[in-house]
Amino acid sequence: MTSENNFRMIRNSPLAVELSEEQCMLLAKQAVTRNLKDGEVLIREGAVNDQLHVVVSGNLTVTRETGSGDWIALDLLRPRDMAGELGFLDGQEHSATLRAVARPRSLA
Repeated sequence: MTSENNFRMIRNSPLAVELSEEQCMLLAKQAVTRNLKDGEVLIREGAVNDQLHVVVSGNLTVTRETGSGDWIALDLLRPRDMAGELGFLDGQEHSATLRAVARPRSLA
């Protein structure tokens, strides 16, 4: 994606509500675009990662390890949601894992 496309995504994200056009452009120049496969991890629980992400398409599930090798889903991030905000701001370890997931299905 170009920085112009990044700018549009950031401008339309919840992050930009209180940002000026100039501030959005500065963030867009720092943005990196990634395509994740289903199940691929973007951020791992306990890792330090100071990148800010905006979900462009698809979904990310927020998970926590259970201690027995399994994980539980806590939340689902959708397009226009931000990911990794706290690590971006404070540089601390992440408290959850973010992994790409296929579109959620409705069950009857």
